[in-house]
Amino acid sequence: MPNDDVVAADLAQLRALGELDLMNLARDYVKLNHLVANVLATDTNVFAPIPQAGGNDRVHGPWCEIRDQLANFLGNSVLSFESASRAILHIAELYEHTDSGNAHNIQDSWHEVLASERRHHERPVTHPLPDPIIN
Repeated sequence: MPNDDVVAADLAQLRALGELDLMNLARDYVKLNHLVANVLATDTNVFAPIPQAGGNDRVHGPWCEIRDQLANFLGNSVLSFESASRAILHIAELYEHTDSGNAHNIQDSWHEVLASERRHHERPVTHPLPDPIIN
């Protein structure tokens, strides 16, 4: 049976995964999702009608398909990261509340992990992320 310090350190790492790693990935993916999805506004200019051919460039259809697939992949990944984060944080919080004798060690370990992550420029996502764009 692991000692309380080991359990506290493991829970702090688990919490870091849920609160920092996954949510920072979600934040980055939602930014990319919006960049890719918002390319739609410039598609008309990029794929302008070709006067000689009387229509859009032949690449327009395949490009739109690839763009939408990439935007959907990024958007669905955001939803998965957020869902996994919520589940992991729920597990860590539930364990902390049920192990009241070790709650202080768990909190201390979390603050140590958080301080370490901040040195590596990982910051908790403190505001709600925008909704991903999924077609």
